[in-house]
Amino acid sequence: MSNTYKQAVDMRDIVKFKSLKGLAVMAFFIAVIFFVINQTFPAAVMVITGVCALFYRRYCMFEYNYEISNGEVTISKVMDQKNKDKPQNGKKIFSFKISDIIIMGPQKNEQLRTQLKELNRKKEKTFRFCRKGLVTGVYTAFVKSGEKVMKLELLPDKTFVDICKKENKANVIKEL
Repeated sequence: MSNTYKQAVDMRDIVKFKSLKGLAVMAFFIAVIFFVINQTFPAAVMVITGVCALFYRRYCMFEYNYEISNGEVTISKVMDQKNKDKPQNGKKIFSFKISDIIIMGPQKNEQLRTQLKELNRKKEKTFRFCRKGLVTGVYTAFVKSGEKVMKLELLPDKTFVDICKKENKANVIKEL
């Protein structure tokens, strides 16, 4: 079965992005004031603070790409929003076969919750590929990787879930 599907999950944090820009402007303004009154060390600290704020801003604007190809899900992180459509753009973070899903379903599903209690004790690590604090639309997936069990928190769309359900009927729970 050859299903190829891509989904982008936007992870922009506009509040942090704008706050860091404000911090940078304020730091540079204070640095100019310190230079005018001949205080070079505090001015240098303010310039460094402003540069760090501008540098960190880029980490507030990224997205995750979920790609399904031939029964394998690949999750990559795209930082460069200008060139996000280029195929080489994006850092591969995690990949797994759909057949390796132990269970996947909405976080608020009762059937999933009963099975999660045991799996939460066995998990090695949790990977969050969606915005923190989201409640609706978030799916939890437990995936085996050799002897390890990984917990993934995803924000798939309907097509993504349908493809996973088609290839692993027993272990994928769709939203009711």
